[in-house]
Amino acid sequence: MKWLLSLFTEWKCSVIIFLAFIVIAIIFWILSKCGKKVPLTAGHILFIGTFVSAVVYFMPWYSIQLENGWQAFMTSVQHAFRLFSFDGDFVEKVAEFKNYPEGLKEFRVTVGSFLYLFAPALTLSFILSFFKNLISHLKYIFCFWAPAHVFSELNEKTLALANSIHKKALLGIIPKELIVFADIVDKKEELNLELIEKAKKLGAILFRKDIESIHFKRKYSLRSVKFYLISEDESEKIRHAQGIINNYDYNRVELYVFSDDIRTEMLMTTNKTENIRVKRVNDIRSLVYDNLDKNGHNLFLRARQIKGEKDKVISAVIIGLGKYGSEMLKALTWFGQLEGYKLKINAFDADEKAEQKFKALCPELMDEKHNKNQIEGEPYYEITIHSNVDISVPDFENRFKQITDATYVFVCLGDDEMNLNAAAKIRAMCQRINYIGDGRKPDIETVIYDSNVKKRLGVSWDEIKEYEEYCADKKAFEKKHPNKKPVYGATNFKNQMHQILMIGDLKNFYSYDTIIDSDLIKAGFEIHLGYNLDYQKVCLAESRMLEEWNQFVMDYELTEAWEKHLSNWKKDNEIKADESFNLCYAKSGFSFMTLDEEEVAASDEESLLKIKNTAAKRIEKWEKQVYLKFAEIIKTSAEDWEKTVKAETVNAHKSFLFEYNYSSSIAKAIHKRLRKKLGYKQDLLSKDIENLSLSEKVEIGMVEHIRWNAYMRTEGYIYAPQRYDLGKMHYNLVPVSELSNDDLRKDA
Repeated sequence: MKWLLSLFTEWKCSVIIFLAFIVIAIIFWILSKCGKKVPLTAGHILFIGTFVSAVVYFMPWYSIQLENGWQAFMTSVQHAFRLFSFDGDFVEKVAEFKNYPEGLKEFRVTVGSFLYLFAPALTLSFILSFFKNLISHLKYIFCFWAPAHVFSELNEKTLALANSIHKKALLGIIPKELIVFADIVDKKEELNLELIEKAKKLGAILFRKDIESIHFKRKYSLRSVKFYLISEDESEKIRHAQGIINNYDYNRVELYVFSDDIRTEMLMTTNKTENIRVKRVNDIRSLVYDNLDKNGHNLFLRARQIKGEKDKVISAVIIGLGKYGSEMLKALTWFGQLEGYKLKINAFDADEKAEQKFKALCPELMDEKHNKNQIEGEPYYEITIHSNVDISVPDFENRFKQITDATYVFVCLGDDEMNLNAAAKIRAMCQRINYIGDGRKPDIETVIYDSNVKKRLGVSWDEIKEYEEYCADKKAFEKKHPNKKPVYGATNFKNQMHQILMIGDLKNFYSYDTIIDSDLIKAGFEIHLGYNLDYQKVCLAESRMLEEWNQFVMDYELTEAWEKHLSNWKKDNEIKADESFNLCYAKSGFSFMTLDEEEVAASDEESLLKIKNTAAKRIEKWEKQVYLKFAEIIKTSAEDWEKTVKAETVNAHKSFLFEYNYSSSIAKAIHKRLRKKLGYKQDLLSKDIENLSLSEKVEIGMVEHIRWNAYMRTEGYIYAPQRYDLGKMHYNLVPVSELSNDDLRKDA
C-alpha cells in the first residue's frame, strides 16, 4: 500500500476536504436538532463538499494534460459539474489513465470511483425530493374543491386531530377534505416512521418546507383553509401565527393556535383582522372543561350526605398543582356552585410556595373574606392548599387520611407513568381509610395521553356504577344481567378493580368534534350571541316607545326623577338638551324611584327594602310593556329585526373568539347544561325571560351570579367601583342583592 505515503502529497487534498465537509455537516445536523438556526442543511453541505472535492480531485490530473493553470482549474470545474449530471466517464478519465505518479493509482481509482458514485446519488436524491414536493403541490392545486386542513408539523397530536377530520374519498379517488402536514424535512429524523406511514394512509399531503414557505390560498380562491399550529416550540408557533395572520387575512380562512402561553394570547387580541378567524385553543383548559361538561354531573350525583351537614358535600382532592391541577382547581370552584351542595377542595403540591403562587393568580378567590366564609348571595367554597408535600413521603399519606369526606381525587403529576403510579398508590390508600357518611371510596381520575392505556386499564363512570350495583346485590345483578361479570380496566392478582378514570388520551380528546367544533362550543356561542340579541331586542322596542315611557313615568309620578336622571345622563354623554336620544341607553341606571322615595331610602334603612320592592314592581311592569311592544314591532319591522340579528351574529362570531368572551361563555354553558342534567329548577329554566316574574329572575339570577362571581375570581378579577379589564377589576363582583336590574337580567 505504497499509495498511503502519497497522502502527504498534493493528491491527499480531495479526501481531506471531503472529510472536513462531512464533519461540518454532522455539526450542523446536531445544531439543527438542538433547535439552533443553521445557514445550511446537512444535505446542502454534503453537496458543496462533494463538488469542491471533485474539483480538487481533477486539478492534478488536468494540470498534467494542460500547461495553463487557469485552464486546468476551469476544466476541473466543468468535469465536476459533469459528475452531478450523470455525464462523467469513469473508465476513460480515471481507471485507464496511465500518467499517475508512482504508487498512487490504487488510491486515485478508489477515491475517483467513490466520487463518480456519490455525486450522481446526491443529484438523484435532490431530483426525487423535487418531484416529491412537486407532486404534493400538484395534488393540492388540482383538488381545488376540497377544504384544506393544514398542520404546522407531524406529531402524535396533529395526527390524532387529522384522523378525526379525515373523510374517505368519494369513489376512492376524489378527496372530500385535504389533510396537509408541513415541515416534514426538519422533523423527519425525530419522528417515528410509523407516524409518517399513518399520515400516508390518510392520503395526507406531506410538504418538506415549513408552513410559511408554501402558498395555501390566494385572495379570491374559493377553497377554505384551516391552519392548526400544534407543537412544543412556543416561539415557532408565534412566528407562524404572525405570518399566517399577515398573509391570509381572507374569507374562509381560520387559524387555530394550540397554546396556553401568554404571548399567544396577547398576539391573538393585538392583531386586528378583517376576515381571517383566529382562535387560541388552550388544550389544558379545553380538556378540563370538556371533562366537566361530559362527566361533571357525577360529582353531584355522588356527593356525600353527612350527618349534621345541611347540604351534600362535594370534597375534591387535587394531586399536583401544575397546569392541569391549577386549571381543575379553578374550574371546580365555579362548577361546584349550586344550592344544596357544599364544595370543599384540598390540593397537594411539592412546591413549598404552591399556596402563595396560587393566591397570586387568584387574590380575591383565596382571601379571608371569601374563602371558607359564608356571605349571602356569594359563592361558598373551602379551598385548602398543602404546599411542600410530596406524594412519595409519609407526610402526604398522613394528611390524605385526614380528608375522610373525599368524594373525588384528580391526579396530574406529569407523564402517563407518574400519573398512573400515583393513582394506583392513592387507590391503595383509600382502601385503608374509613370514609364518613355513606362510606363510599372516592372516585379517582387522572390524565393519560396513551389511548391504548386508557382502553385497556381505564374505566368509565357507567362501569363504576355498574360494578357498585354488582357489589351491592350480586344475585339481583346476575338476574338482571345474566352471564355478565362487571370487571373492567386494571385489576390486581385477585381480580379486584383499581377503578381509575382516565381523561385526555389523544384519540378521544384531540378530536375535531371535541376541541374545534363541539356541542359545548356551539352552546357557548349561543349564550354569547344571546347577550347581544337580548339587549338588542330590548333596545329595538324601547327606542320606539318614548310616548309610552312618558306616560309610564307620569302614571307612577316619576316625571321629576326621570327628568333629573335624563339631564345628568345627557350631560355625561355630551348630548344636547334638544337632541334625540336612545331611550334604552338613557334609561340604564334609572332607579324607578320618585325623588321623595330616593331621599327617604338614603336616610331611612328600615324603609329602604320596602321602597326597593316598590321600584322592582315598577321595573317588572315596564319590562312587560317592552316585550309586548317588541311582539308588535316585529310584525311591522321584521326586516329591521332580521338585519339586527344578522349584524349581531356577525359581530358575535368575531367577539366570541376573544379569550375572555370565549371562556366565560363556555363556562356558563357548562353550568347551564349541568343544571339541566340534574333537573335543577327546570320549571323556571324552560321559560322565556319575558315570561319570568322579577322574583323568578332573582331566583335564577342568584344561581348564575354566584357561579359568575366564583368564575371571575378564578380568572384573577377583584372588585372595583369601575370595570377595568387590564387590571382585572369589575364592579359586579358583589352579592346578588347589590346588582342593577339590567345586570340581573343578564344573569337570568
